[in-house]
Amino acid sequence: MTAGSVDYQSLARSRANGMVNYIALLIALARDTGRGTEDLAQWVQRPYEELGLYAELARLPAAERLKLAAERFAAGRRLLYDEVDVAELTDRPGYRIRSRVWYADRQIETAALFGVPIEDIRSYAALLATRQLSLQGIRAVVTPDGAHEIAELTPGETEGV
Repeated sequence: MTAGSVDYQSLARSRANGMVNYIALLIALARDTGRGTEDLAQWVQRPYEELGLYAELARLPAAERLKLAAERFAAGRRLLYDEVDVAELTDRPGYRIRSRVWYADRQIETAALFGVPIEDIRSYAALLATRQLSLQGIRAVVTPDGAHEIAELTPGETEGV
């Protein structure tokens, strides 16, 4: 799709490629300094926690927080992935977000250069999101499904909507 001379699809893929390469670089840096992906996720999220962002979001009414979390999760996934679909769960409060992982079967330059398996990138992206959501009182289960990622966001275990 283009508007004038701008190819927005190429720009989106270029941005996503840059972000995925950046994630690979962060994972490699963490690994090479003796840290794991959980350490990396904590380091990335620490400033947000210290500023009270997650605690503030956790104060929202459960239904509002869950909807906002699904919207933000989908927006973040649209920066990384293609074809992000959001649907409300029919059997319980929550959302199902299905994203096509465009790099699932490709070699990513930085990942190859620094020896970071694609699965590590996918796992880290899921870990970062689930950790962030748990700090807001949202339960997130993110699972790979071939070239897709399936995420289910539901209220935290101790609350209802």
